[in-house]
Amino acid sequence: MNDPLRSCGTEMQQGLGSSGHEAPAPALATRHEVAPMSSSGRVIHTSIRVAVSLIAQGYFRLSVHGKERIPLDGPFLVVGVHRSNLDAFLIGSALPPRRILRCMAKESLWNHRFMGSFLEKMGSFPVSREHADRAALRCCEQALAHGDLLLMFPEGKRMSGPLIHEVHNGPAWVASRYRVPVLPVAIGGTEQALPPGAKFPRPVRISVVIGEPIYPDVPLTGRVPRHSVTELTDRIKKDLQESFVAASSSEADSGQVAQH
Repeated sequence: MNDPLRSCGTEMQQGLGSSGHEAPAPALATRHEVAPMSSSGRVIHTSIRVAVSLIAQGYFRLSVHGKERIPLDGPFLVVGVHRSNLDAFLIGSALPPRRILRCMAKESLWNHRFMGSFLEKMGSFPVSREHADRAALRCCEQALAHGDLLLMFPEGKRMSGPLIHEVHNGPAWVASRYRVPVLPVAIGGTEQALPPGAKFPRPVRISVVIGEPIYPDVPLTGRVPRHSVTELTDRIKKDLQESFVAASSSEADSGQVAQH
């Protein structure tokens, strides 16, 4: 089985390292703790999520299918297909804005003062690409302990095309370790809306499909069996692929470029 701290997302989310031996995590990652979000922080977080949703509905004609599958309460892990830098924002716009959505972001984003400040306000935390980042794992634990949602991209980086070729074990391990359900979310159209190198998104119709939540088949306490993590990883890949096909079909059926 892959090391559970292996990278499980670049761009907006990273996994948690791939080395079999833990290296010291960069100081940047250790400076961030995931504290409960304050009342003012919740207002900012919710307002930005609502604003993004309204913009997406107007500009991208965003449609969301499967909202009834979202767990009503309790923490859970959100796993998404990663094809564009728009993905994290649009996944957030498809989920209830009253629920705090935490994202793991590559630590280099904190080198930019504005971006780092924005990510902090949205409840994100940094993760190292180069190390087995135990600090990021602790942040995952803290986020879920606060009852928040946690977004991860199991493909490990932004990919291209209609197929999900590989997913890492990191998200399955986190879900199994902390006994939380996994909610697969796929987006069709973001790769066409903002492909790599594009400076401004095109008004492509975008469809989000939310799959059925997956509950880890693990003992209530004690160590997590390796085979359980592997089986959950396989299930995540299967369900994400099915949702991605449905999302891409919905986007294609409605026409690619919206008329403005």
